[in-house]
Amino acid sequence: MSENLSALCPGFDAGGARVTIEKLTLDRDRRKLCLSLFCDSFDGELPGRIEGYLRGEYPGLEVSVEPAFPASCFCDAAFQFVVRRLIAAGLPVNGFFFGSSADCDGETVTVTLTHGGLSVLTAVGFERAFAAETRRCFGFSPRVTFTGVTEVETVTMAPARPREELPF
Repeated sequence: MSENLSALCPGFDAGGARVTIEKLTLDRDRRKLCLSLFCDSFDGELPGRIEGYLRGEYPGLEVSVEPAFPASCFCDAAFQFVVRRLIAAGLPVNGFFFGSSADCDGETVTVTLTHGGLSVLTAVGFERAFAAETRRCFGFSPRVTFTGVTEVETVTMAPARPREELPF
């Protein structure tokens, strides 16, 4: 399709980004509209703003936006964007990245954790899911490494003594 977003959304302000519609799918029976877009610069809020605009213009339709950005735009904010998409899709990683940061060096993303949880992230398949979603959004599948506080120490407490029954 390769139309500029302004052809479909003439009143929408993309904030200076050039947004191209790569694919538009309308399922009239299910009342769903899905846009696959390419944005020439990264703005993690842009897909949500586009969805909100389209919901206002086409009430009653379920709207979804599948964004794509240049790989060169990948940064810490883009890492957080991908994590939010994974959480929205149901991957149980909410809270693990609070206070974290990410650095991209070519095909490797190094995540600095601050609250532990690496064993849980590994168990739920975070690295594989992150690589797949990053490929969808940025066109490359990074290798993920973790540094910082990767696990927190847990202390097992002795069970409490049973309460003595009172004689009354």
